[in-house]
Amino acid sequence: MSTIRRVVAGRASPVWLEQAAMVTLTLLAAFFAFEEIGALVYTGGLVLTNVEAVLYLGLGFWLLACAARGTLPRAPRSVAAAALVWLVVMVLSALAAPSHRLVALRFVGRMASGVLLVWAVYDLARTARRWQILARVLALGGLAVGLLGLGEAAGVPAVVRFLASFKFAPTYVGELLRVSSTLSYATIASMVLEMTCPLLLAWVLTARRRPVRLLLACGLLATLTAQLLTLTRGGVIALWAAFGLMAAWAAWQRRRYVLLGALAAAGALLAVVVAVLVLIPATRYRLASESVEAWYSATYNTPAQLEARAGETVSVPLTLANAGVRTWETGGSNPYMLSYHLVRPDGAPVELEGQRIPLPHDVLPGATVEVLAPLAVPESPGEYVIEWDMLQEDVTWFSDRDSPPGLTRLTVYEGLAPDTRQPSPADSSPAPGYASSVDARSRFSLWRVGWSMFLERSILGVGPDNYRWLHGAYSGTPGKGTRVHANNLYVEWLADTGALGFAAFLWLTWQLIRHAYGLLRGSREPGWIAWRLALLGGLAAWYIHGVFDCFYEFTPTYVALAFLCGLALASPSAGQEG
Repeated sequence: MSTIRRVVAGRASPVWLEQAAMVTLTLLAAFFAFEEIGALVYTGGLVLTNVEAVLYLGLGFWLLACAARGTLPRAPRSVAAAALVWLVVMVLSALAAPSHRLVALRFVGRMASGVLLVWAVYDLARTARRWQILARVLALGGLAVGLLGLGEAAGVPAVVRFLASFKFAPTYVGELLRVSSTLSYATIASMVLEMTCPLLLAWVLTARRRPVRLLLACGLLATLTAQLLTLTRGGVIALWAAFGLMAAWAAWQRRRYVLLGALAAAGALLAVVVAVLVLIPATRYRLASESVEAWYSATYNTPAQLEARAGETVSVPLTLANAGVRTWETGGSNPYMLSYHLVRPDGAPVELEGQRIPLPHDVLPGATVEVLAPLAVPESPGEYVIEWDMLQEDVTWFSDRDSPPGLTRLTVYEGLAPDTRQPSPADSSPAPGYASSVDARSRFSLWRVGWSMFLERSILGVGPDNYRWLHGAYSGTPGKGTRVHANNLYVEWLADTGALGFAAFLWLTWQLIRHAYGLLRGSREPGWIAWRLALLGGLAAWYIHGVFDCFYEFTPTYVALAFLCGLALASPSAGQEG
């Protein structure tokens, strides 16, 4: 409060305040990806994480420094105008939203803080020294995420315990751990690593001491490995594209050292992909399927009706077909098996964990297998339904992955059953309520939902960040939760903010890239060129990955993007080294 009073009285030093802002934002660049799941502040409806607290503290120091100077900091006019229009359109979209307007306005506030961070970085990085500090610390922040991610993948106990404060649970696909490091989800970690890997490459290319260069190269390789272990396909594509664009520009401009560096990085990523596919064969299923539901799909040829005596054990002939993309492996720590759930005709559970029935051999995708399944008949006479269900032990039931179980109606008698003959298998009908929703989770279905939202509200959309709130109503699957995104940055912006918001977003993107590329073209010093090209590579990774995922909602990703944009737009004094 004393600082604020000195600002109001005109006695605060703008130099001190600016230095405080620089120090705070440098800390933010280092720890932007270390957002703890517990709120630092939760009062009066305000929720503030540790990363947001540092962000707003840094912005506060910067704004106080501007007030003490008595002038507004400069900004690229074309980019500033586009950013202002984008924010205004988002506010209009939020106010016109059919529901969840407060949520939409809060999201706009987060985007506004991101724009302010871009402006602050642009203003503070007006000297080469500050520019270098922020760029290198941001690269180190990404390196820390990568190294901790490798520790997570290796199962280092101390690392796993440390990372527990940053996520509710680790990210898994089947039995495979997807590295998420300090981020709440693996895809978010992938995006953070994609944006910072090009910066590490630039540092490798410009480091003057060979030991430092070697150490940074090892760090880059570790970060590339961690990025791949997130098992995010869009991330691998985006990073390859970023390195490819860097190499193409370097070849065009005859910047041999950058060309060789970008090609080496792309080659290293390819080598890591091959190594992971060889060492962890199950990862190939992740690359070959749209969703994990495709790993767990079966059809069952089962008896439609069965009669048995109470308490006896009968053998039931079944024919199972592997309708998924993954081989049902009978060995290892997580074998595939057949089991069943026993319920009443009204769905009331009787026995949810039936006997595990091993398969006679591995079953390839598209193949069938015949099983003679032992069934322990209940002691109580009556009518039952057997839900035959495949599972991967200690991983998941197939029915939990939207693969309908096979059904057999079971009649249990007190004494000898009228007909103890076991019928031959017959196709059973899917159980009510087990209709597959695999298609509803595919990217094309998510995009169709977004397109439906846009067609219904084509001018201003359904409101910023409202896709996830309204997805269930538009897809006919209410109650699916609020973590569903369009898995496409552009589809989600179109659905959320309509044609006006999408046009403003594209205009802002064009002005950003045009200004940043102009500074790259005007650079002459080799080190400066490498870093500026790396910033454009990080931005390219963001926009290319946006075709497959959406991540504006998350603090670490929009903060990292703001740093990239601010540094890419900044133009420190000419003649100073990068």
